[in-house]
Amino acid sequence: AGRAPNVENTVCDVCVPGKISGEGKECSYCPVGQEPNTISFGVGATSCSACVDGLHRHNDETGDALEMQSCAICAPGQQPNGNQDSCQTCPLLAGVASYSDDDNSGCILCDAGKMANEAQTGCEVCPVGKAGANGDCAQCDAGTSQSSDRTACVPCASGTAGVGGQCEPCAAGTKPNTPMQACEQCPDGFVGTEGTCNTECESGTAPNSVRTACVSCAAQPGTYSEHGNACVSCAAAGFHTADAITCAACADGYSPVLSRTACQLCGDNEAGTAGACNTCGAGTSPSQDRSDCQQCDANAAGSDGTCAACPAGMNPNTGRTSCVPCNDGTAGVNGGCSDCGAGTQPNAGRT
Repeated sequence: AGRAPNVENTVCDVCVPGKISGEGKECSYCPVGQEPNTISFGVGATSCSACVDGLHRHNDETGDALEMQSCAICAPGQQPNGNQDSCQTCPLLAGVASYSDDDNSGCILCDAGKMANEAQTGCEVCPVGKAGANGDCAQCDAGTSQSSDRTACVPCASGTAGVGGQCEPCAAGTKPNTPMQACEQCPDGFVGTEGTCNTECESGTAPNSVRTACVSCAAQPGTYSEHGNACVSCAAAGFHTADAITCAACADGYSPVLSRTACQLCGDNEAGTAGACNTCGAGTSPSQDRSDCQQCDANAAGSDGTCAACPAGMNPNTGRTSCVPCNDGTAGVNGGCSDCGAGTQPNAGRT
């Protein structure tokens, strides 16, 4: 074994490296996919062994020169074909690209969080927005992003939202919507920063225009906020807001100041109810609490809501809108005229 007769059948020659002789009859190549049990000058191979661990072999000769004598390793990105006589590009395994590297022992799938590179010679981490296992990196859904090890897609973190597997922080005054795919303005009555809207504005305050902080409605005189949603005008006739929380009518005899932050007593010639003050008509003047207009006293008269006692020798007319001289046969002082007694008559001034 390991030898075969020469051409003249005169001597037994040792098989050249790359060929074998199991029975001493002839030296021949191993079948493709196998290699001699030894490859060395002066030592004849006697049997063939299958190529293993990513090796392959085929028999090439140029004349008598053997070019391939033993099993050879496939290049990275390849593995032996089914006959183990050549190399082929790493195939899809369960629909996923496989790889082989310098330690080629066959094409395999990458670990979780990684995928085969374009040349299929190694693994690379899943690209941004993708994650997976068994060498497969799948696009993360909107509202999710890859985990830190890129093995799974996880919901966007608090205060972030996004699509394409990327979650970005929401700006101050906004928060993620329910599917966490986009940022939306903080709801009425709430403010916040860093993508949250956890601060609820108190009564008398309301969110600023960008909803990052609560501001006092008192800074806008005449506005109020009952529930902290917005500062609204307390502009109804006769109403005011003293605490920027409620809007209420002024008491009878009072009306709002210009800023509507307080109530003031109706003017000297005015009276009214429900926060409205009006000038009293001729012949009347305000009551003591200025809630209504009352007729001038019996000895007084006036217009524009004021009453004054008539001078001596005069008394009010019927409507008490002006003073007129005492009638014939009467005289008096302090706005009252009385009949003169028998045998008397009014003096010139009828006083």
